[in-house]
Amino acid sequence: MTILKQADLKKQKQFKAVLIGISGAHNSFCLSLYNLKSFAYSDPIIHHNWSIEIIQEPLITELDYETRIEILIKKIMKHSDADLFGFSCYMWNMKYVNKLCDILKIQSPFSKIVLGGPEISKDWIIKGLLNNLTADYLVFGEGEKSFNEILKSIQNNESKSKINGIAFKENENWIVNAQQIPFKSLLDIPSPYISGCIDDEILIKEDIQANIETQRGCSLRCSYCIYHKDMPNIVYGGVERVLAEVDYISNKGCKRIRFVDANFTSNINYTKDIMRGLISRKIEATIFAELIPGFIDEELANLFKEFNDLWEWNYITLGVGVQSINIDALRRVKRKIAIEKFDETFELLSSRGIYAKIDIILGLPGEDILSIANTQEYMLNKLKKSKAHLLCCHTMRGLPGTDLYNLAQQFQMHFSSEREPHELIESPILPRQDMVHVLRRTAIIFRIINPGFSKSHDVRKKFYETVEKLLCSHLDVIDQLINIMLKDLPSDSWFAQDDFPYAETWWWECSAHEVSDQMIIEWLKDLTLPNNCGNLVN
Repeated sequence: MTILKQADLKKQKQFKAVLIGISGAHNSFCLSLYNLKSFAYSDPIIHHNWSIEIIQEPLITELDYETRIEILIKKIMKHSDADLFGFSCYMWNMKYVNKLCDILKIQSPFSKIVLGGPEISKDWIIKGLLNNLTADYLVFGEGEKSFNEILKSIQNNESKSKINGIAFKENENWIVNAQQIPFKSLLDIPSPYISGCIDDEILIKEDIQANIETQRGCSLRCSYCIYHKDMPNIVYGGVERVLAEVDYISNKGCKRIRFVDANFTSNINYTKDIMRGLISRKIEATIFAELIPGFIDEELANLFKEFNDLWEWNYITLGVGVQSINIDALRRVKRKIAIEKFDETFELLSSRGIYAKIDIILGLPGEDILSIANTQEYMLNKLKKSKAHLLCCHTMRGLPGTDLYNLAQQFQMHFSSEREPHELIESPILPRQDMVHVLRRTAIIFRIINPGFSKSHDVRKKFYETVEKLLCSHLDVIDQLINIMLKDLPSDSWFAQDDFPYAETWWWECSAHEVSDQMIIEWLKDLTLPNNCGNLVN
């Protein structure tokens, strides 16, 4: 009898929405779309009248986008009868979302298109910076409530003017409505896992990483960041909710978990309770989470180690956002973290064998090539005794709706999305030639230092041995490698081109293919003391 009722309900659905996500990694998926679906289906009217389908696509890059876009549009057009298509917009996928929307408007002209996510900023809509987007609705801020209201507006042919958190097209102009009211708790959104909105075929994929949101918002107000935007306070989902989601994921066979929070340890007691729950359940998994230096103590570090010790396969990697050791640059962007806090955090993790992914930003306001070099040199020295820790350097991004833009004008910083999204091109104190050199240094750091780019630890070991033998800085050796690579790599390599286009894509996707371990080891063997040795601060 129950089956018949479900079948009848399915037949009665009159409207169809298709949500499309292009992930930021090859082994991940967009959690945000499932949050939209689970919240929408918690409304009986929407659940009765709407069918919501989700299409997930792994990371698309400049290397494969033409083929991948053709395949993806074929998947999407299987739902050409949809009343609405929605896209979750991030900096890594906006270029491809734009292309898909242009195609959709031609092939499915009567369908509505909704764009939401971090790339959709109310400020940018008002300034006319998003006028080129092909869409009927733009959703800014938290999207769940606004998405529900859009569905009801389409269903009932009602006015859009009272839907908070959206902009809509009227006579080719964007009409911008009031801000959406933030959730007071993540428990207001049914778990996309427990509710069954995430299909099993997603979670059983080989090496898939499942995202879990334990909180929203951030206690810091960094000028370059959007985690805190439109969020006056951090809201949490509750320990039991998090543990129930981990149980659900684990029971499906998924063993990789990412907590997608700005600062997993923002409430240290909350984090401790989560870790105790994972340990008591003897969860077998790898875990990734971000933390801000200083938001950890010995008890929490011991809990991380205890989790690692549960199973041979378990390990936790913690992203530690340092950004720079230049305290003046950090103050300018409202990130008031002393390097001593990083040192304390790094020691707590290292002494317990816990992996750290150290993040720095290339080109904060007021930084020149020497300031960036000082930070990279400091971190390379920090990692010389480690085989596991990562050093991830990210180009300064001028993200939509951040406070960075006021600073950028003051420091005459030029950003462009012509190649990599929102990347810093240059400033008066960091001219393009210097920035390209920074990018090349960073590419080599990625290739040599980070596990996963080499088949063994021999490259990393040989690099540090060479630095010690030559009695010079790490970047002195890296600069010699740059000169060798510019001569030895083919001219069509992005690395070898004058402007080093698609630099971040190269070091993530191409470096291990174009530059073998053996090549690096042979180059290092032949290095001699550089003429300009000692120009860098150690």
